[in-house]
Amino acid sequence: MLGHFAKTYLPGESLELRFQFEISVLGETLTLPGRCYVDRRKLVDAFGDCGVRGDIRLVALCIGARHDDGFLRESCVRKLLRVREPWVLPFVLAPLGEYVIEIIELIESALPSLDASGCAEFVRANPAFMATLRRRVISYWDCYFRRAYPMICQYPAYRALMTLEGMAAKSDSPVEK
Repeated sequence: MLGHFAKTYLPGESLELRFQFEISVLGETLTLPGRCYVDRRKLVDAFGDCGVRGDIRLVALCIGARHDDGFLRESCVRKLLRVREPWVLPFVLAPLGEYVIEIIELIESALPSLDASGCAEFVRANPAFMATLRRRVISYWDCYFRRAYPMICQYPAYRALMTLEGMAAKSDSPVEK
């Protein structure tokens, strides 16, 4: 899907994807890029007001959410947080395991408005991705945010991770009658 998008909507660009993750969304295996390196202007044109619509626009926003430009990532994540397509969720959650605190805070504040059952299903279906995300959250906290958040439970990415894991555990428990 990403390769087709690049050929069609980013002519002359090779969609360089690094550090890819295999994830499962609704039983289908997808590749989540760790980082995308494409021309920022062409990508913005693809999802801007004069750009394309529908799923193709969402693909452009997802690529933007993995772009090497942190400001572009934040803008794209902000837009994606309003989308209710299950395949968009990993692009929204991946930045929790990164270093841009503004994006992390944005995601954490939006978690209550996300589809809890969709989040729970994603968390349960992707234990390897979630384990990697957890390791990254802890690592970034330790390296960059320990002074601002002396206890890890204060760190927004960790709180968001605990919320996600809580959603999965809650929906996994038997319903009381």
